[in-house]
Amino acid sequence: MPDNALDGVDMAAEFLTPSQITLYPKVGSSVSRLQRAYAAMESVRLNDASLRHVELIGTTKLHGQNASLCFRNRNSLRYQSRYVDLSAQNDSIGFWDAYSPVEPILRDLYDRVVHRWHQLNPGRVLEPKHNVIIAGEFLSNKVSNHKVAIANAHDIMFVIFSIRIAGQWQPDQAYADIDDTRIGIFHVSRGGFFHATVDLTKHRQCLQTLQQIVDEKVDKQCPFAETLGLKGPGEGIVWKLKKYPQHPGGWLKVKTKQFKTKWDAEEMELKSTEEKIQAMAKACVSARAKQGFDYLQQMQKPASDDQLGMFIGWIVGDILLEEQELLAAERIDEDQCVKLVRREAKRIYLEALEKRRELIK
Repeated sequence: MPDNALDGVDMAAEFLTPSQITLYPKVGSSVSRLQRAYAAMESVRLNDASLRHVELIGTTKLHGQNASLCFRNRNSLRYQSRYVDLSAQNDSIGFWDAYSPVEPILRDLYDRVVHRWHQLNPGRVLEPKHNVIIAGEFLSNKVSNHKVAIANAHDIMFVIFSIRIAGQWQPDQAYADIDDTRIGIFHVSRGGFFHATVDLTKHRQCLQTLQQIVDEKVDKQCPFAETLGLKGPGEGIVWKLKKYPQHPGGWLKVKTKQFKTKWDAEEMELKSTEEKIQAMAKACVSARAKQGFDYLQQMQKPASDDQLGMFIGWIVGDILLEEQELLAAERIDEDQCVKLVRREAKRIYLEALEKRRELIK
């Protein structure tokens, strides 16, 4: 299919979250994905004039662990990380341990979400086949990056950033007052909403516009942390299509410069394509190696020789999702990149295992 041809009906399905899937979707950093999502929802071509004036709404990106409260109904609640259900036996991030003791209050939170949905959708029936999902960032000294302001908080927090009900992710503004600060549950709207109008057909220009807002509003001081009296930088902004907030394909994260992958071909005086790919692979793998090991832990697959493939698979998938703009900007072949990423991920993984074995001796 040529780049300027797009079947809106078929492509739209790519950006929907199936009702049976309750794990939170991964937020990408590719403008091209945002462009495809918007074109799919509008059933237009990728270069249609409607894509040149698109409104986005953003909220503060927080650095912790993704977690969700997944209600089958008021009396049936599951706790989830990004990857798995959590329980007393499997709670590597501490979310179940923190909030299962206050489950009656969480049910009240569920009631408020459902009540708000009925207010916004009079006459509609909430079908029981759909889970109600309250997704957010779980923050504590254990899981937060200590470079960000929010890591200075003494108490644990769960900051709601998305709610799904009736099979659809809801506009953040409509549920902005859903919180319960008595038990450390906040809504990300506390840090305010950001607004931008961008041209999705011009990727570089679009990113520059969004980056400028991130640098001005979040880089020096995290707006969410500031409401709690905490000083220090934030990590970035998560943007959503104003017209289609329900579709994860229309979500885009833009980080502050200090949290981007540390790689610059000019600064490193790299000339050849091979050198660029090697440097990028090393930087990209290094930046997310800890997350890869965290993933294994959450999946209850402790790092060992047997889990090498699982680790590499996660690293490759995350890089291809998050670094598309970098690959395109440097005109780096994806297959070449994947080959070197796999090699670098294997090296880091085996070195980590060897260090562990040395400590055990």
